[in-house]
Amino acid sequence: MSRGLCGKVLGVPASGIVTIRDMKLTMTGVVGLESGDPDFDTPVHVKEAAVGALRENFTHYTPNSGIVPLREAIAKKLKEKNGMETNANTEIMVTTGGMGALFTATQAVLSPGDEVLVPDPYWTSNMMQVLMAGGKGVSVPLEYSKETGFRLDPDSFMELITDRTRAIVINTPHNPTGMVASKEELKALAEIAQDHDLYVFSDEPYEDIVYDGARHYSIGSFPGMKERTITAFSLSKTYAMTGWRIGYLAAPREIIEQAYKVQLYSVNGVNAIAQKAALAALEGPHDFLVDMVAEYKRRRDMIVERLNSMKIFECWMPQGAFYVFPRLVDVGMTSMEFVKLLLREGKMATTPGSIFGERGEGFVRFAYSFSFEYIQEAMDRIEGAILGL
Repeated sequence: MSRGLCGKVLGVPASGIVTIRDMKLTMTGVVGLESGDPDFDTPVHVKEAAVGALRENFTHYTPNSGIVPLREAIAKKLKEKNGMETNANTEIMVTTGGMGALFTATQAVLSPGDEVLVPDPYWTSNMMQVLMAGGKGVSVPLEYSKETGFRLDPDSFMELITDRTRAIVINTPHNPTGMVASKEELKALAEIAQDHDLYVFSDEPYEDIVYDGARHYSIGSFPGMKERTITAFSLSKTYAMTGWRIGYLAAPREIIEQAYKVQLYSVNGVNAIAQKAALAALEGPHDFLVDMVAEYKRRRDMIVERLNSMKIFECWMPQGAFYVFPRLVDVGMTSMEFVKLLLREGKMATTPGSIFGERGEGFVRFAYSFSFEYIQEAMDRIEGAILGL
């Protein structure tokens, strides 16, 4: 019975991955590449900081916007690494993960009926959080070619701007495609945002995971963008802290003031122990990153080679994050049907491209945030499952 329930929540669909998860729960011995959860351990010094916080009884309420030393460390990191000048007291808020940052921001900024341009394929939360805020998500197709993969086309954004357009969403490095937006593409989008007085929601959880000379740029660092950019960061991917649920939001003061209220009346601040761990993470050391990214690259190279050798996949080489998003070639079924086939015939779970928007249909996402050997086993199972195709 739905009478009396919130219409904007009722209008948000559950993720299609639930279908695969429900099937997986009825089976044993399944190998899964459906989840983007790093298999690396949280760095030792980060865990020690958490243990120290427990021993010091740092287990009580903290300021809703985050403890001062952590906000100061975030401001320092943003200046040195992202080229963003921020005020630790008024332009930063510690949040429950990067998703918490985006949730508080979209709730603070969007009004019912506001249109938001979202590149498609998209990470599901980038679209669904717009809907949860009562906004209207407008899909902007990413350009695709088998030679260069996916890329942003600023002209596609221009074509979809109306008098209801309020904001643009950017996610780079990109989930699910592994695309890394170029400086030139971001510069063009920044100019569009300024010309049309739009906000930009920039989702940057994979900022440290890039390959082959690719470079991550934060659009909030571009001239004229500080006052209109709302950037969500996470410690989940860089520091293998997905379960710690901690991230942060950088935005203009007037947006932080409203996002503050959203967080205050929902979670009333972030886990105190996780904040101490986050402070240790940001303060370093960071030498582990070199080996971590190198290992992800090794896995990426292997999974791209294996998938392309199977002939039914067209898999380009992603520049960032830890996903491949190959196109299905002449399989005669939808991405969901194909994923169900892999699960039935190969006990191998992954994610259909259709859950990432209309432009995701015909593609499949594989995460390579698992061990090299585990991924090899998954590839072997795929080969066995598709022998009859």
